[in-house]
Amino acid sequence: MHTYWAVLKSVLTMVLIGAAIASCEHSSSIEENNSGLDQVVLIIDKCPNYSAYENPETGVYSGKDDDFEITAINSDLRKLAYKTNPTPTRDTVVFPTKGDVLELDHIYKFHRYLSFRAQKGDTILFTYDKDFPRATVLNRETSDQDINYELIRDEYLLADDENFDGNSNFNIHPVSTIKGYLAIKDQHKYKEIKDSIYTYALTKAKAELEKETVLLDSLLSNGLISESTKQYYLNKSRTLYEFNEFRFNDYVNKNTGDSEKRLNKWSIQEMVNEEVWAFGYYNRILDYIEREAYYSQVSWVNEVNRRYPDYREVYDSLKSNDLLSVNDIHLLLAKNMKLIIEHFTENDANVYIEKFISDVDNPALVQGVLDEYQYMLSPEIKEVVKEQFSVLDTPDSLLHLSLIDIESNQLDFSSLLADNKGHYVYVDFWASHCVPCYAAMPHSKALKASYRKKDVTFIYISIDKDYDEWVKGMRKAGIADEPLSYMVSESEMKNTLLQTYNVNEIPRYLLFDKTGSLMHLRAFGPSTPEIRELLDKYL
Repeated sequence: MHTYWAVLKSVLTMVLIGAAIASCEHSSSIEENNSGLDQVVLIIDKCPNYSAYENPETGVYSGKDDDFEITAINSDLRKLAYKTNPTPTRDTVVFPTKGDVLELDHIYKFHRYLSFRAQKGDTILFTYDKDFPRATVLNRETSDQDINYELIRDEYLLADDENFDGNSNFNIHPVSTIKGYLAIKDQHKYKEIKDSIYTYALTKAKAELEKETVLLDSLLSNGLISESTKQYYLNKSRTLYEFNEFRFNDYVNKNTGDSEKRLNKWSIQEMVNEEVWAFGYYNRILDYIEREAYYSQVSWVNEVNRRYPDYREVYDSLKSNDLLSVNDIHLLLAKNMKLIIEHFTENDANVYIEKFISDVDNPALVQGVLDEYQYMLSPEIKEVVKEQFSVLDTPDSLLHLSLIDIESNQLDFSSLLADNKGHYVYVDFWASHCVPCYAAMPHSKALKASYRKKDVTFIYISIDKDYDEWVKGMRKAGIADEPLSYMVSESEMKNTLLQTYNVNEIPRYLLFDKTGSLMHLRAFGPSTPEIRELLDKYL
């Protein structure tokens, strides 16, 4: 077991060597300086991909978008994101920003983060060793410690801790780090252990904060980081520690009585400066406060494979919040605006887009939402917003979906929509390996039977990759005789519709109106009363 000072000496030796290596790398790999451009360029060299997986316990096939992604909040309060591709490649992505500094927040291994501040005009190369990212600035001289400090910090802070599974106490919910914790069934024992875990995590986090202060001072005194870099990382750790203090006491209050350190008494606005709202850790704090403050107070939609709050109610409640700053509220309103567009109908989206434009006096933030969801904007809402904002039409190339039928005939999804004009079209995405899909199929068939004499067409699309498995799956699901049953074909063209509509978990449903326009991006499932209420309303 390393002692405190032995670890510090080891780390400082490592970072000194890293600095020399980084210097050598820069001398041979400097790329063109784009400092005059309002952007940061990211080069992602074969980021490991875990975006598609099947849960062996539930059979749910879904996307793990949070495992490996790079995000940032730019100077216009717009969230920028790069997510891994199905096949690891060398990708280049541009993050636009007018601010001098842009924090890049690389999420990996679910709860771990590599965060650092890039400068406007930077070109950043991300490489991967054992799934861990390492960043290099190609256009200017930087130290490895400035950019990859979090990797050094984690190794230093966690070197003596055998009870935790590789995560600092600052970054995550402390109870999730103890191995075997979730397997405890005895509720009294469960609570006792949970109490001890919270207490232990806060004690460890305080010790980590003290150790990190020493580490940062040492790096600064050795010229390996700048004063501004030290303050950036130190402020982050102090804020997260204070947040966890309030969060822990919030939990204690619910179980043991009153506490002065309740989360709703945390003066979060006192720590807000002109930059902090653009930091990933601060936005994770906002998300936590939002969940704790509002999610238990609103209605929820329950489906076979998912459950989510009524984001319309969350949106309306946020506007009366007096704990958060205006920028905080605008960020959360934008997030919920996107969720409303994704989870509710076109009419709901239209109502809330008009509210959003009125509520948020940040044109760039509003424009960002409109750009991201341009394919969901109705002609009516485009007409409403066109005087204030630019509204683009979605290119047809983004909406390709190549299919095959049971006889292996090739067709495109757009032809199905054209053939069914005059009908609402309810699309059911499923696969033969998806357990919840089979559970939902009886409801889907019952829904179809209820509307067999109405202007509603039901289409079943499997994302299977094996023809024989698809055929067997149709028999098992009881839809082998369905005339409008298809499998996604990968032989003819890239199926960009799946990416555009973010179809990364199943079962998943889309609803199109009588003209063939998408009216519900994540349509209510066939088991919900909401889908029947919606169809009855329009029919």
